[in-house]
Amino acid sequence: EPLIIRSSCINEDTINKSGAGQFLSVSNVIGHKEIKIAIDKVIKSYSDNSELNEVLIQPFLNKVKISGVVFTRDINNNSPYIKINYDDASGRTDTITSGCISENKVFYYHKNHDKVIKGFKGDLIKLCKELEEIYEHDALDIEFAVDKKNTLYLFQVRPLVINCKKVIDDEEHYNIVKNISKRIRPWLKQQPNIHGKNGMYGLMPDWNPAEIIGCKPKPLSLSLYRELITNSIWAYQRNNYGYKNLRSFPLLIEIEGIPYIDVRASFNSFIPKELDKNTSEKLVDYYLDKLKKNPSYHDKIEFDIIFSCFTFDTKRNLNKLKNFGFTNNEINKINVSLLNLTNNILRKNSKLWVNDLKKIETLEKKFNSIIKSDIDKYAKIYWLIEDCKRYGTLPFAGLARAAFISIEMLKSFVNQNLISSSDYNLFMSSVKTVSSSLVEDFNTLSKKEFLKKYGHLRPGTYDIMSKSYKEGFKDYFKWSEKTNINQNKNFKFTNKQISNINNSLKKYNINISANELVKFIKKSIEAREYAKFMFTKNINEILEIYSNVCIEKGISKIDAAYTHIGSVISLNSVIADSQKILNTSIERRKKRYEYTKLVNLPNLIFNHENIFYFHEPDSAPNYITQENVTANIVVINSNKTNKNIDKKIVFIENADPGYDWILSHDIAGMVTKYGGANSHMAIRASELNIPAVIGAGPLYDRLVNSNKIEINTVDRKILIIN
Repeated sequence: EPLIIRSSCINEDTINKSGAGQFLSVSNVIGHKEIKIAIDKVIKSYSDNSELNEVLIQPFLNKVKISGVVFTRDINNNSPYIKINYDDASGRTDTITSGCISENKVFYYHKNHDKVIKGFKGDLIKLCKELEEIYEHDALDIEFAVDKKNTLYLFQVRPLVINCKKVIDDEEHYNIVKNISKRIRPWLKQQPNIHGKNGMYGLMPDWNPAEIIGCKPKPLSLSLYRELITNSIWAYQRNNYGYKNLRSFPLLIEIEGIPYIDVRASFNSFIPKELDKNTSEKLVDYYLDKLKKNPSYHDKIEFDIIFSCFTFDTKRNLNKLKNFGFTNNEINKINVSLLNLTNNILRKNSKLWVNDLKKIETLEKKFNSIIKSDIDKYAKIYWLIEDCKRYGTLPFAGLARAAFISIEMLKSFVNQNLISSSDYNLFMSSVKTVSSSLVEDFNTLSKKEFLKKYGHLRPGTYDIMSKSYKEGFKDYFKWSEKTNINQNKNFKFTNKQISNINNSLKKYNINISANELVKFIKKSIEAREYAKFMFTKNINEILEIYSNVCIEKGISKIDAAYTHIGSVISLNSVIADSQKILNTSIERRKKRYEYTKLVNLPNLIFNHENIFYFHEPDSAPNYITQENVTANIVVINSNKTNKNIDKKIVFIENADPGYDWILSHDIAGMVTKYGGANSHMAIRASELNIPAVIGAGPLYDRLVNSNKIEINTVDRKILIIN
């Protein structure tokens, strides 16, 4: 019979230290000789020779259907969630504990909830509660497996060591969660003035707050992001570019301080304005249903869910709607409306994106005018915000829309075999954007000139705690060590490729020549990155001025991060005790943020019961370039820098433009937790030919504690080396 020889050292699994993985276990051991060898190996792995040390010999379960680990509290915030991390694909028992990369899933269940869950997860929840009673301890680490006959096996249980204290008791925590469920229930029903029978909310779809400001941002970051983009600007841009008018609908809502995108509003905003009401309603319901059935698409809605523009693939893709009850007439209406919308954006005399680019130039003039003026600090903040919305984020949103259409067009060239994947990558490498200029300027400009141009960037664009390049230069750059300049390569499509693209443009009635379209694609991608670079000057100045205000009033930066930007804006039009207003704003939100940290919510909410129990979607990561790399990893964030990143694979949770300093180093690769195929860092990595995994999701958490990994972008996989 196969056995497993397991460690049971006296120093293992104490109330203060788990020792998980510290001592040896040997599996699938058969025969007396092998048993003796395995026992000796296990004993040799112990840290002392205490006679209290033991070795456990158990039957080895080798016909496994499901295996995994359960925590009976959240190890990060000590909240009352049962967290089941399981593998139901490999047939192995060690994939979760060893950190092997496989198709594993994560399920959360609030311990105080009374909903009966069916299947092995329900059995596990009962087991957790039984073990908590036996050990009189509510924080346990449990290893389990389920065999082919659906029998549940308990492998081992140890105390779960949690370093953070309980802030509130479990019943109070449950009341918070129940209130969220109660409040969101009516929001998920049909609403007036918007298409879609049901509501849905997500962390990642559309403008991706999780990538830009994080899943649990401080109030100042969140409120500033809402003010500059998601309250109204997002809808104005969509409507300007030919989509339905959603100007009365905020895109982002807060659920206990966590930023969620109103997915139904987002889907409505991508419907061409000329499409009739009935077809629009049907299309939005189709989008919502598809996302509900495929939650892993939540960070790729524009690629895998919606039709937002016309490309060479659109007709073929729209034909799939026949399987979902759409008539030929309805499909034709959608096709025509997308074609008209795209033609309107591409045609010369519309000048939509050209005018948006001009607004960015106006922004810089207005910025200089405000900075040089004698108005007070609150007035400067107010006008920097107003100008940023009108001449910064609004035109940027338009340029981002043009750039998205460009990327989709390029991909359709590949799908139609008009160009190769290699040509696509070479073309993207030829696009000259801010990141390539930054690397070049780092090697050629003086330090003073470099900071004048790039000093306003900060890794956390909306985070007052994040140092700007100017403020934290020594943390980000090794000025004495210049890097190899990765020059933009000149690339041109062949005459035959241009001819074939022209033929396809005529075939699909797209009113632009191939040469004009290629020029549009290149210019729009460059313009999007330039616009983002420019409007962040306003954001940096807003945060710097507000930091100075706080210093004058004895408010620390840490406390300033809890301010609501609305309180700061109000001081431009209210004569009152400004310190009292700011302190009140900070105090109230600081207390609320303690609750924000304690609440775990799903990436996608489509039912009020999702608040109590949910799966964490294991999204398919976006693999960038066709390069492979093996290297040690280094983890960085907006408040912690690490200059020793050369030749290493950099891990960043959410990478916005302020992380461009990373690209001045000779990094081996990059992995981000959040971000889509068309995100800032995806473009950067493609442009500089850096192998990257963008939007790794739960995979990020499984990789982040490893030492060395291999990124294989061609096979679309990551291997843990050690």
